[in-house]
Amino acid sequence: MYTSKRIKLLWVFIFFCFFSGCAGKKIIIESYTAPREYRKIEGMISYGASERTGEYLAIGINPDVISKKKGNDIETLKKLLINDVKAKITETNFITLHPIYDISAVALIIEILDYHYERGNYRIDSNLVVNFVISRGMTEYYSKSYSAKENRHSKSEQGLPGKQELLKKMSQKCAKLFVKDISPIKTKQLRELKSLPGDIEYVLDYAIIKNYEGAIKAMEAYTGKKTMNFYYNLAVFYEALASEKEDLNLLVKADKNYQLSMQNGGSRDDVVISAKARFDNFYKLLKMILEQQDKNEQISEEIGVDF
Repeated sequence: MYTSKRIKLLWVFIFFCFFSGCAGKKIIIESYTAPREYRKIEGMISYGASERTGEYLAIGINPDVISKKKGNDIETLKKLLINDVKAKITETNFITLHPIYDISAVALIIEILDYHYERGNYRIDSNLVVNFVISRGMTEYYSKSYSAKENRHSKSEQGLPGKQELLKKMSQKCAKLFVKDISPIKTKQLRELKSLPGDIEYVLDYAIIKNYEGAIKAMEAYTGKKTMNFYYNLAVFYEALASEKEDLNLLVKADKNYQLSMQNGGSRDDVVISAKARFDNFYKLLKMILEQQDKNEQISEEIGVDF
């Protein structure tokens, strides 16, 4: 058993680690997830009249959501689904929304297959099933259903959420699952920072408050010994700033420092290896997204439609 003296020493050690940074500092950066079903939707790709445009991605959403069921809840869900799909797609603009469904080469049709909502004594059971169909002309090449459940229990009626809140949650979930299958979507990732020498350790606090530019400036001006930790942290700062600005030039600098960190021992460090793998995926996705966004913007000039 621990004596009171040992317990005090243990708390002193924990306190010291927390404030000295040996407990490890972490930051959250924006990243992207890769589309899981992208290979299945190659039929969505359209081709511009010139080589400059190349392959572009644009889709028109049928504003008339299909449903055999009727009622106010269904009408609410129809509006929610349209808005939530638009919100998730335009989050990255990897796929452009065509403003006119009737003349869009590629169409998205949304159908509510099932909806159930039951409120009893201190409980709510609700379920939504939605099918999304992507087609070009008469050819249907993508059809997939997504479901969302929202069940709640409470000791009192006042503790249960309102119906509108649950409808919104179910709609958002179905829309997110669908868009995640066909397009990169934004996500958040954790990056663990490494310890630094005392005379430059303050830049870790810069990163915590998202002052990445200040941290990078201080690191680049540093004249002391540059180790694996130094290059790794600098790479993370460049990556974090690049994710905010969506700047490929900054990712090139991040990649350079990740490589230097790997060369200085990072290839044997689990934290560096894991971060580098995630970075490589982010680099590839952001490059693909920016290139596709450029093509999507160019096609608006060719066909005379302002997207």
